[in-house]
Amino acid sequence: MPKERKNKFDADNRMPLNAVEKSESVAENGIPLNVIEKSESVSGGGMPQNMSRKREGKPLPVVMCIGSDRVSGDLLGPAVGRKLIEEYNLRAYVYGTTGRNINGANIDFYDGFIREIHKESKVVAVDACLGSGREIGKIKIGYRGVGAGYAVRKAGKRYGDVGIVGIVAENAEDNVMQLISVEVSLIEEMSGRIAEYLANNLDALTGE
Repeated sequence: MPKERKNKFDADNRMPLNAVEKSESVAENGIPLNVIEKSESVSGGGMPQNMSRKREGKPLPVVMCIGSDRVSGDLLGPAVGRKLIEEYNLRAYVYGTTGRNINGANIDFYDGFIREIHKESKVVAVDACLGSGREIGKIKIGYRGVGAGYAVRKAGKRYGDVGIVGIVAENAEDNVMQLISVEVSLIEEMSGRIAEYLANNLDALTGE
């Protein structure tokens, strides 16, 4: 693991600021309006991009980065995957990156593949979501995975054991336009924070 560094989530490098709060409501289209409790799910939307060295007697965790690089607001997951592979010596399997997306068209394939190949591994799913205007830029953590979101349209299905979502835009009538309008600079900044957090805290996050 890389040397532990002070992350940008909070002042004392333990858990992200506002990472765990009580959920108030969910929009009709299934996109979360705010964060969730630890006991609830987070709602969001080839082969491993890297294969880190194994830990003796313990399966490596999996990071499943969901999203598409065709829409700026949906780029958060692939951008996190790219940073984890290119910038960090992460002791984990990373799936989903720019150029090799996990999206609505193939997410069930990846989910089934990961469950079959990494049966004993904890899976952290990363995705973008919409929320209230005041929450844009916030990063949320939940402990029952990431729920199928608006773009995926697989109501009720969850992916991963731990979910990390970044709120990239405001929930509105035209959510596609909201995602298209997201500045890439915001995605780069948020993906950097998430990648750094995972690099420093993955073992604790997955209970290893």
